[in-house]
Amino acid sequence: MDPPALHPNGVEAIGGISTAVTDLDRVRRIYEDRLALGPAEETTSLEFPARGVRYRLGDFFVDLLSPTGPGPLGAHLDAFGDGPFQVVLLAESTEKFRQTVDRNGVHFEGTPDFPGSLLIGDIDRFGLRLVVTSREKGGDSV
Repeated sequence: MDPPALHPNGVEAIGGISTAVTDLDRVRRIYEDRLALGPAEETTSLEFPARGVRYRLGDFFVDLLSPTGPGPLGAHLDAFGDGPFQVVLLAESTEKFRQTVDRNGVHFEGTPDFPGSLLIGDIDRFGLRLVVTSREKGGDSV
């Protein structure tokens, strides 16, 4: 296995993953009772809309999100069912990342859940949303 290295686009690590779930209470019990994760932080999303819980594993987080109304999370559940919805990548600089991949025709939008971060929201292309944030932000805004 190759040792970890800095990618030319500046991505250094995966900060966390958000998983779409239809039954938050049931999945939370699985994570806490069977996987012994916890305690969880209660979370809400500004853009989905959703309620959820966050588990911290060192510098990494796992979010379980359940929609509370129509939006991208509910559409994702309708299309793909329960499972990964969003991955947060940590970069040394979001501007460096933008400059590097913009040359390849990748376009971004903002995300209220991660201010100052870049969202690649093309679920049809990637199967999930990718958020790129700087390590200083740490993906803690959700």
